[in-house]
Amino acid sequence: SIPSGSTYTAPSSATLTVSNRLVVGGTLNIAGPFTITGTLDPITGTVNYSGAAAQTIAALNYYNLQVTNTGADVTFAAGTSSVKNNCTVANNATCKGSSALIQVTGDWTNNHVFTAQTSTVSFAGAASSVLGDSKTTFNNLFIATGAALDISTTAAPSNEMQVNGNFVNVGTFTTGTSHVIFGGTTTLRGANVTTFDDVTINAASSVAFAS
Repeated sequence: SIPSGSTYTAPSSATLTVSNRLVVGGTLNIAGPFTITGTLDPITGTVNYSGAAAQTIAALNYYNLQVTNTGADVTFAAGTSSVKNNCTVANNATCKGSSALIQVTGDWTNNHVFTAQTSTVSFAGAASSVLGDSKTTFNNLFIATGAALDISTTAAPSNEMQVNGNFVNVGTFTTGTSHVIFGGTTTLRGANVTTFDDVTINAASSVAFAS
């Protein structure tokens, strides 16, 4: 286990293998390959993909998930990655969504590049925000029942995000002074009414509405 307040760094020269149970209460920096056949118990800790070569984010439960690798792409594995608190792409890091389902209960912070590919990002927290120094372009965006999402990015223009796939809202979208761009073939649906402050539908893009 990694106790709260402690940090363990798995070097890039070795493969971190978890065959039983790893409890993360502090910070786990993964600089090399990561193989898990057991379970990761994140408690209140942070798992940081921090290498210099290409890395894959294992489809696991996390508490805080960080991508700080600035040397190569870090890609979510297919499957479900559940982040119980905050998910952060750091300055100069590049993260790819692949076909993953990424569930976030806290905040989503993108400070450099997130390439959504065919992924779905689902927000499940009562007060989640899309943050960061860079605009995030999502593929599919889902706001779950009981969840609330707002946009508070600092990139110019501020409070902006883009959705290229479907936008599903069965929770609450707090529009504020945000700007939402639709850049693909989107179906807007959900049990609750979604109110936008400012919307752009890019050329050659389309938005359909469904219940």
